[in-house]
Parts: sequence; C-alpha cells; structure tokens
Amino acid sequence: MNELETRLAEAFAARADLVQPEDLRDEPLPAPVVQLWRRTSVLLAVAACLAVVAASVALLGDRDQDGPQPAEPRPTLELPADVGRDWDRVMDTPPAELDLDGDGRPEKVHFLAEPSEGYDGRLRLQTTLSSDGSSAHGIVDLDQTLSVIALEPIDADSDGDQELVIVNENAEGGGPAAAGPPPTQLVVLDLRDGLLVRAPATEPDLLWSGNLVVPGATQDYYELVHMQGFWIEDGSLFTSRSERSYPAYLMNLVIPEEYRVDVVEWRLADDGVLSPVPAETPCLIGVPEGAHPCAEGEQDILPPLAPFADERIGIGEQFSSEFPFPFTVGLEAFADVSLVVEMPDGTRINHGLELGDPRVLTLAPNLAYDGVAVVVTSGEADQPADLQVLGQVRDRMVALEEIGGVTLGSGETEDGRAFRSWLTANGALYTAQTTTSGDDGPWQVYTWALVAKGQLGAIPVEQLCFDDIADPATARRC
Repeated sequence: MNELETRLAEAFAARADLVQPEDLRDEPLPAPVVQLWRRTSVLLAVAACLAVVAASVALLGDRDQDGPQPAEPRPTLELPADVGRDWDRVMDTPPAELDLDGDGRPEKVHFLAEPSEGYDGRLRLQTTLSSDGSSAHGIVDLDQTLSVIALEPIDADSDGDQELVIVNENAEGGGPAAAGPPPTQLVVLDLRDGLLVRAPATEPDLLWSGNLVVPGATQDYYELVHMQGFWIEDGSLFTSRSERSYPAYLMNLVIPEEYRVDVVEWRLADDGVLSPVPAETPCLIGVPEGAHPCAEGEQDILPPLAPFADERIGIGEQFSSEFPFPFTVGLEAFADVSLVVEMPDGTRINHGLELGDPRVLTLAPNLAYDGVAVVVTSGEADQPADLQVLGQVRDRMVALEEIGGVTLGSGETEDGRAFRSWLTANGALYTAQTTTSGDDGPWQVYTWALVAKGQLGAIPVEQLCFDDIADPATARRC
C-alpha cells in the first residue's frame, strides 16, 4: 500500500468513527437533478434549430437514425496527489476563510504555488479542519499562480458546509475571447473524505466568464461569441449566458441594447459532480444599466435601423462637421466633380468623383475612423444605386474597400437577391439583403465597420422582415 492509499484509508476510518447510530436517519432519495437541456427556453431553441438539423441529415446521406444515441459520460472525481508541502505560499494572497466541515467554525485555506518561471504551475490548497484537527489538502492546475482570487463560499449541496470557489484567470480551454479581457474559469473545490477535490461539471462550458467564441463560427474579420458571466448570491453560484451569439471584431462587440440571457444555478450532487439547474429567474434581459427579468415573449430588442440620415449636398454646396474633429466638405465642379475637404489648419484635399450626379450625406458615418470619413451617393433618389465611403489617408481621400461579399448601395446580386443600404441618424451604416431571390424577404441585415486599414467589413446583425423595405422603421421579426 503506497502513501496515498494509506492516507486515504486513515481518512476514511476517521470519518467512519465520527458517525454514531444517532446520526443515522431514514430519508427519501434526493430529487433528480434537472439537466440544462431540459429547460423550457433551451427546448424552444432546439425546436428552432430542427430545420438546420434536418438539412444537415440530408447532406450526410442515409444513416441509421433510429438506433440508440450514446449518452454523455458523467464526469468523475479526480483525487489530488499529496505533493507540494514545501512549495512557497502565493504572494500577496490571504488565506480563504470558509466552513469546510460544517461545524460552524471557519477554516483557513492557504495557497501554495508550484515553483515555475512563468507562475503557471499547480496550486496546493491546505488547511486544518476545526472539527477534529486533521489536515486537508487539494491540488489544482491553474493557468497562473502569481495570485489567487477566492470568491465568496457557496453551499451547492445544501448540507451545511461550504465549498470553495476560486477564479482561474487567463485560462486555456474555454476558447479564445473576443472584444474583452481573456476568459476566466470558475473552479469549485469540495471537502470529501479529508481531501479538497475539484468538482467536475456536467456542462463545463458554462463555468467560464467572458465573451466566448462559438466553435466553428469564426470568419475572416469577425467572430461569433456568447457573453457569459457569474455571481454568488445567498450561498449559491449562478452563471449566465446570452441566448444568442453576437459578432465581435477587433475589440468591439455588436450587441443590441437589450438582449436575453439564460441563468442557471449550480448544484452539487452526492457523487461530487456539479450540474446546472434552472435558476428561480431563468431568463434576464441585459440592459445598459443592469438587467431585469424577462417578460413573457420578450426578446432581443431590434437594432435602431431608423430614422434615415438623408440630408445631402450637391454641386456648389458644402456642410461642416464636428465629428470626429472639425472639417468642412463641399462639392465643386472643375473639369470633373470633386469632393473638397478643408481642415481648420488650412489643409485642403481635392478628390475627383466618378459617381454620376454625386451627392454627399451631411452626417459623417460612425466608423471609429481616425480621419475624415464621408458617405457619397449617386443622384438625388431616395435609394441611390451607388454608394461609397471615402476616408482620409494623410493628404488624400480614398474609397474604403468593401469586404464580406456584400455591396453598398441598392440593386440585385448576381443570383437575384435584392439589397439596399442606408445611413441612420446616429451614424450607423446598414445594408439589408434578401436571403432568397427577389425582394420579398426575409432580409439579412448587416452593419458596416472598419475591420482593417482601409477596409469596411459587413457584419451580420439579424435576419428581419420589413413591412416596407423603403422604411426601416417597419422592421419586425419574421
């Protein structure tokens, strides 16, 4: 028998000696844990995806769909090795205080870091139990051990003792994060038979916080991400995840002002496995100032597609703008029509236009561009066939390249799909393109963003229907 087996045998024996006949009582079996996939909101999402699944089955060809599907194996506990007694304590990190053994008195859990040049080794947790004076320890792998963040303790199994929750910062394995700091992972440790054991989770992807990239959804210049978060309230651990995924590019996230998030509470089963169950308030609407419970049928708010920014100038006219800094734009007729940009310091830029009967919108597009940017259209029509975004590059103006397979302006694609573009009063530039031939819809709506130097990328926002495509205020869900 090796040292670990000896220590486990002694721990089990000590635990057994603490149990007396009066401690035993007849109780019914615990209620079954409701798995996350059985939540009503998720069932609705699954139903919405059935068409996609059916199409995938058709593409895969004839396969046996009637046979039993393999069940996901339930995760099991991994007992920690007894190593690291001589490791140094983590600098500037006080011990965590919580009642691990349920006797009403808190233990102090100290953190010892495995020596490593990059502070990325293992972490030893050790304490002395107040109930019987025995020692307990655990070993976890973290992605950094320079400091340890211990959260409020939880009681995920409602048995009167507490579990330790620590944050694994800059963790690997949760997928890259976008438009925000690196993702963090929550680690829950439970005292079991004298050992601090990391509790495995049935759905570990939900124990991450940050903007988590959807696997397989990365495009050339944007990614789709779920927004995930966590909090501890009244001794319970809650995590949230946006119901939909949203595009992220560079350090920007394209989200509606109000969006749905699913909320679960984590429960610890008798076998030491964590599982998410629907929270008492399983759905929240995220808003700029916080969140509120979902009303029946409440969904993500539609993007602000209206009103139009349709004021424009023609030849011989000019306008002034203060965004992103003061400048004046005019159209002048020389041999050809030229766009003339003037700066307060006297800098003057002339740019010949090739669009027929050009006009310039008097509102600068909100593209986070670091110079002058203007939208040029052709003709006075409400919906011009041609539309360009010109941006300043030092002492000249250039047409920004449109990438993503979507075109600014109005017309039809080569396969017969109608498209229309417009600038809103808040400076957002949109294009709506039908998903099938013709102009009946539904329409995939894109917003335009500066995704690289000199490049505008079409980023999908939502698929919508319009009562009148000429009036974006009539947008609705199909």
